[in-house]
Amino acid sequence: MTDFQQELIAIIFDKFLLGLVAAGIGFYLARLLENYKNEKSYELFVWQQRVDACRSASKIITEHYFSITDAFGALMSAAEKGTFSLEDENGKRLVSYIEKQPRLRNELTVLTPFMVPHVAEAAMSYLNESGRIVDLIKGNFEQGVPTEDELLMAHTKFQVACAEVIDAGPKGLSQDSQN
Repeated sequence: MTDFQQELIAIIFDKFLLGLVAAGIGFYLARLLENYKNEKSYELFVWQQRVDACRSASKIITEHYFSITDAFGALMSAAEKGTFSLEDENGKRLVSYIEKQPRLRNELTVLTPFMVPHVAEAAMSYLNESGRIVDLIKGNFEQGVPTEDELLMAHTKFQVACAEVIDAGPKGLSQDSQN
């Protein structure tokens, strides 16, 4: 074998090794990029689930809030009259509200795993405040009478917590999981 042939084989072998190293680095970088894209896609998916949960819970709680203000009005009206009967208009409004309370709890319980902790806490706070009305209707006065302002504040805190989740976007997920 001549010197030229040996150099040609060395050059070809050299280029082959360089190509192999470049292909290995390219494969490794492609895997890193794919993992990064998958991670971001998952974060976006989780964020979308949380936004959907907030949206659904917000709708449920807002509808309930209007129901609770009606029940609160009926309760105050009955208190002013000094009489309470399940047969009169106020009584029927209160019974209607009591029937809605378990549905609210069930629907929120289903959505809770998708909520960020502070949103779930705000939802539970709202449930506790609204539950005080049910206790009053049933004759349990231990927790006292909630005011309309307390109910509005619990509702508003929940809405603000949902808005924070939506505003944080997918980037806020990593911060939420650290807290």
